[in-house]
Amino acid sequence: MIFIKDILNVFFPDICACCNTHLTRNEETICLVCRHDLPLTNFTNEENNLVEKSFFGRIKIENATSLFYFLKKGKTQQLLHELKYKNQQQIGALMGNWLGSEIKESKRFKNLDYIIPVPLHPKKLKSRGYNQVTTFGKSLENILKIPFDEGFLKKISSTKHKPKNYV
Repeated sequence: MIFIKDILNVFFPDICACCNTHLTRNEETICLVCRHDLPLTNFTNEENNLVEKSFFGRIKIENATSLFYFLKKGKTQQLLHELKYKNQQQIGALMGNWLGSEIKESKRFKNLDYIIPVPLHPKKLKSRGYNQVTTFGKSLENILKIPFDEGFLKKISSTKHKPKNYV
């Protein structure tokens, strides 16, 4: 089976979603160089991290985390654009598995009940054809063994996106 995959790879190579280099047999979605260069936040085990502080005075939360810092024109932005605008769902799966593994090992996130994504406005969903967080959320559901509920929240007004410096 590996032989057939190797031959197919000659004609239809898997490429890194960040740098467009050919992926080796042991790489998936992004190459090891790009994976190593991603700006990890390490917020999963950090109390009062930047994500938690962004909610202060707005809504009561117990804990929050983020996998990567968002840097304009950086690898995180590249990955998110591939996922969001080019339907590269394997990126959502990679990020969901990665963050899910971090959360599963953390003592701060032991009592999670649901994974609830922020939905797209129906017009945006219709024009794009998919919600970029679905594969991410389902990957979290698989790793953490808690339900992913896309129908819990409804988006009723269309808003402009304001990026933060973490994702």
